[in-house]
Amino acid sequence: MDQPSHFNDPGTTRPPRFPFVRRHPWLTTLAAIVLSLVALWFVLDWFAERRLNATIARLRAAGEPLTIEEVERLRRSYPDEENMALWLLEPGETLSAYLESEAYKAIREDLLWLGHANMPELGQRCTDRQLDASRAFLSEYPDLIATVHEAAKLPGGRYPIAWQTPQINTLLPHLGRHKHVIKVLALEATLAAHDADEPRVYAALRDAMIMSDVLLGEPTVIGGLVSVACQALCRQVIFDLLALTPLTDEHLADLLTRISDADRAPSLHLALLGERAGVFNTLSWVYAAGGTRQLRLAPDATSLMWCLLPGSKRMDLEALLRIQSRICDAAKLDPDAALQRARQIDQEFANLPGYCVGTKMIMPATSRFFELWMRSLGENRAARAILATERFRLRQGRWPEQLSDLVPEFLDAVPQDPFDNKPLRFEIREGDICIWSIGEDLRDDGGAIHRVSLRKPTDWGYCLLPPHRRNRPAATHPSAD
Repeated sequence: MDQPSHFNDPGTTRPPRFPFVRRHPWLTTLAAIVLSLVALWFVLDWFAERRLNATIARLRAAGEPLTIEEVERLRRSYPDEENMALWLLEPGETLSAYLESEAYKAIREDLLWLGHANMPELGQRCTDRQLDASRAFLSEYPDLIATVHEAAKLPGGRYPIAWQTPQINTLLPHLGRHKHVIKVLALEATLAAHDADEPRVYAALRDAMIMSDVLLGEPTVIGGLVSVACQALCRQVIFDLLALTPLTDEHLADLLTRISDADRAPSLHLALLGERAGVFNTLSWVYAAGGTRQLRLAPDATSLMWCLLPGSKRMDLEALLRIQSRICDAAKLDPDAALQRARQIDQEFANLPGYCVGTKMIMPATSRFFELWMRSLGENRAARAILATERFRLRQGRWPEQLSDLVPEFLDAVPQDPFDNKPLRFEIREGDICIWSIGEDLRDDGGAIHRVSLRKPTDWGYCLLPPHRRNRPAATHPSAD
């Protein structure tokens, strides 16, 4: 078949292959740019998803729990009839309700531990007004006290937690209520000390320390902090009351073993694992449909711009997961190395890329939690040394001249300061024994353990009074220590 003439005529111009491009060059260029941006969008999103999945796969391969359900499976479980925490739910709720009542408001200024009453100076008795208000409170709740002491006979406890999505909305009312229960035992021990009832003092202190251990397995940072506060409360009560009434060597030895010298790393690690699962769950929910608007994660134009970039949300989630995992790994190190690593992570956190909008807003402070944990560890070790010193005095009739005098009869080894791995500081000061840790400022302030402001880093430890300065009469106006 013959071809059309214009195919054979060399003078004929061929029609353009893409006539639309020639007729609309600017529109074509714009379309090409849009298609390139769309392709880049998908590539960046794919890369971000791949990176997030790789981080998750790496943690999964290492057996790391990433959801709160997986973290919960790491906690020790107890049958209901052996679960101390279940026994404490009702006393905790009762105390919580009482602290909102008019009866409480009428005596709170004089009520010890649970109220606003200032504790006297070390070695001084409480005022009659304070003792009367405290006895009036205890007389109203004999069944509650009995229930708490019965619960302390159980092997352990674990509070049930109703986890929400996002997990940031999970309520933890048991934490404050549990501390109220310990304060009731502190109150009972204080009244017993003023009555010179040594067996009752010991029983209340022992059960308070048992209660403080219940929160050691809490899978949240706030739970870990409350646990630290409960342990500090128990230690403070012991040394306040030791300045009022003597304890037998047998009871001192038991309390010494109960003040754990362990580094608490498993408990700290579990709390950080739970925190990682919680913040990852929350930020994932925030970046899902509707979440960003509800929590307003883009407070300014710059943050909003980053949130709209392709893959930014997945990159943010990956950064959160990666940093939180490094924090969890830091908890496995020795205390001083753990704190250094946590402070390094804080510095890196401050320099995160701009797309880490959610991570910067939702991730809690890291080094502060490690500082509080190490402070508690240092105080634990100082407390053990103080109790060992009191046992030494009962046996020898004098103070030891140095901490090494307590080894090996009362301590296995000289306790080390977790902040610098040196022996705890020891000093006999005007007849008092002072033992302390240098604290998070890494500077020895000479045993400045009587703190005016808890915000100011200082030394952390305890003092033990000589017998002639103990159980002094009450002051007219007791001062806060």
